[in-house]
Amino acid sequence: MAVPEDVSLPQRLAFVVQLSAPEVGTGRFVGRVSHVVSARSARFGSPDECLAFITRVSREESGEEEASR
Repeated sequence: MAVPEDVSLPQRLAFVVQLSAPEVGTGRFVGRVSHVVSARSARFGSPDECLAFITRVSREESGEEEASR
């Protein structure tokens, strides 16, 4: 699915997902995800773990954590 040109892609929400080479093609989703701006990273062993990190960091970077307290 292509991202429409008018969609904002802020750098504070940029992540790099690196998959473990031995796992590519096996159906397993294992690797590391890194937040580009803060350089925080985490290893994951499932899509849910990867998305949990992205969700948490995205909320922290947008200030949603502060607003919900």
